[in-house]
Amino acid sequence: MHREVVKATLTATGVTLALVLGIVVGSRNLEHFDAALVGYTFATVAAAFGIAYRYSMWLQRPPTNVYWHRGWQLFFSG
Repeated sequence: MHREVVKATLTATGVTLALVLGIVVGSRNLEHFDAALVGYTFATVAAAFGIAYRYSMWLQRPPTNVYWHRGWQLFFSG
């Protein structure tokens, strides 16, 4: 596999795990989780993985990376 794909996959996995952890903590260890929402939950987790993967791949392109860093510089410049 290419290094970019591995990096994007790891980033997307981290985002997905953070989302799942947030769901578990927010529902008090799934104690207050509505079973009717399981399908929506899986769809949301899958969508989060896909969006994070594509965004990570997009940010690894040199022109996008320059715009990303310049944008943050502008944001924090006051």
